[in-house]
Amino acid sequence: MRPLNPAQDDLALDAAVDWRVRHESGRLDEAGRQAFAQWLAAAPQHRHAWERVGGVLAGPLATVRGFQPLGDAVHA
Repeated sequence: MRPLNPAQDDLALDAAVDWRVRHESGRLDEAGRQAFAQWLAAAPQHRHAWERVGGVLAGPLATVRGFQPLGDAVHA
């Protein structure tokens, strides 16, 4: 899928990274989960960006020895 507007795609990707950090921190409360669901449903670019961020963490980085998602490192 090619973004219709690269600037919007970049903003969505930045927001997706932000949301991923919040999820991984373990400190996302119910209001935060609802806000995330609303953000995710608000635009196709949001879901695409979220999937890209998840793919990075599940892909090559996950195979790096000693790699921990941010939430694990914060709580360690």
